[in-house]
Amino acid sequence: MGGDQNDAEKALKKAEEKAALLETTLGTMAQGVAVYDSDFRIISFNDQIQKILDLPPGFLRVGLSLEDCPSSYKMEHLAA
Repeated sequence: MGGDQNDAEKALKKAEEKAALLETTLGTMAQGVAVYDSDFRIISFNDQIQKILDLPPGFLRVGLSLEDCPSSYKMEHLAA
């Protein structure tokens, strides 16, 4: 039983390390990135995308639907 808990703790630590690496990678990229789920809701993004698209700070947020974004933003993402 102790081995299962230890394995779970190791798996959690590994997942946390990968999440931190991804967050660092997104944060240091010059390109703007937004990641959407299957319902076209933002699940992750970096600050650069707001700057590149000239969106006000704080406009993008996790859970925001693509439908709620300005049409110029939608055209950029749907064309890609």
